Amino acid sequence: MTKNNFVYENSNFLKINKYCNLAHRYSAFYCIAGFAGAGKTFALNQYTKNNSGTILLTLGKSTSPRDLFNELLNEFRNESIYRSESKGFLKRLIMDEIDAYDKKGLIIIDETGQIEGSKLPYIKEIRDMTSTKFGLILSAHKDFLSHSINWKRKGKVGVEELISRIYSTVTLKRPTDGEIREYFEFVELKSSQMKHKLLNDALKQDIEDRSWRAIWQSITLQKMNENQS
Repeated sequence: MTKNNFVYENSNFLKINKYCNLAHRYSAFYCIAGFAGAGKTFALNQYTKNNSGTILLTLGKSTSPRDLFNELLNEFRNESIYRSESKGFLKRLIMDEIDAYDKKGLIIIDETGQIEGSKLPYIKEIRDMTSTKFGLILSAHKDFLSHSINWKRKGKVGVEELISRIYSTVTLKRPTDGEIREYFEFVELKSSQMKHKLLNDALKQDIEDRSWRAIWQSITLQKMNENQS
């Protein structure tokens, strides 16, 4: 466990980094699933920042297949252009970029759980287009797993094919007492009394209610209050 500019490498952070490395090195395909506030997005952003050849795409509920292909193509070309051509044409442009790519890469798709089951086949298409040179990480809320199973049972086209391509699903854990205490050793607040109170508040929470985001927000709010006083 280390601290670097207040980057605390908890077990979730280390697990995400491990599977991103595996996917990157071996062109593997993993799904990372966790509760809201598990630190998925933070860890993925850190990995992207520190590892060349990594492309990070973030989905939203309104993301269309054309949006997804446009975003991927823009990442390859370092552009910010929205192309209105057909999805087939965009796929051909992406394939041209992949053919010209001369090293191992990694594509991370964050907030995968935001999209509907009917759009998952397009993620399968991205995997099929890129699997020779790129690993793939899907990051999603833990409910994405049960939703995918339901979509598969209902016969949603392409869902079973996508799931069958995933090597394994990596599940994240809630903060433990030990991790919370260790994290607070790195926290710098003007008021040691408030630091002790925030630590105790975090430890008193039921395990299923804990999240790294909530802990970080409580500390950030206290820092803001201290700076204003």
